[in-house]
Amino acid sequence: MNAHPDKASARELVSVLAEAFTHPRGSNMGWATVGLTELYTDRAAAYLEQGGGSVRLGATAVGIIQDADRFRLDLRDGSTIETDTMIVATPPPRAAELIRRIALDGLVSRLERFTPSPILGINLWFGRRVLETPFVGLLNGTIEWVFEKRALYRETAKGNHLALVVSASDRLLGASDDELVEIALNDLRTAGLIGQDDEPLHSRVIHEKQATYLRPIEDPPIGAATDLPGLFLAGDWTNTGLPPTIEGAVRSGFRAAELVVEYAGRKKTPRS
Repeated sequence: MNAHPDKASARELVSVLAEAFTHPRGSNMGWATVGLTELYTDRAAAYLEQGGGSVRLGATAVGIIQDADRFRLDLRDGSTIETDTMIVATPPPRAAELIRRIALDGLVSRLERFTPSPILGINLWFGRRVLETPFVGLLNGTIEWVFEKRALYRETAKGNHLALVVSASDRLLGASDDELVEIALNDLRTAGLIGQDDEPLHSRVIHEKQATYLRPIEDPPIGAATDLPGLFLAGDWTNTGLPPTIEGAVRSGFRAAELVVEYAGRKKTPRS
């Protein structure tokens, strides 16, 4: 859940356990055998463009203005986009900045209460095969998951590329890369995954300091609809019943899209 127990929602944990153990395939494990860009980013862009949409990269949004029943998105380059409906799918602090000018003070205040939670990734490359299984979960150490990238991607090259993950890794933010690699190697040796003499050919540490966002557990979740008709929210931090995860992000996207379709249908239907 990328959160320590004192900051995590028990309700969301119950939802995860219920879905995992009450559905026939709820606890099945799956993973991509290609990078995420190849998996869905390129295809999603192509799908949008085939439907008449466009994908603009590097176009930084600076604010949203409401004009009657339409919305205007101001971009940093001075251009604007006007639309009847809009989905804000950004992290909570960024969403607060964007909607600050459209009289949603209560929502802005709630969005600003979210706090970032980091995820640590440690990549280790070894010259020989040290792990055959695609992934392993570790207990009683610092490292939580070990992924063997070549097995995941079904590559036949010699050696191993291990990707190690620590969720809610704020306690490790002050450690140097060398210290983190040493922690990782110690955990791998303790678990018997590598020998005492095994050393990586090289390493790379990636600390995603804003990997997910946590709302205060005393705050109610924020839904996809807002008090402004036509303006919706999406993101793994919205009310999906799940903690901030890819699964939650996907669900939030579907929910926001459903609300847009419903709203557009109501606008087209003449009132009797």
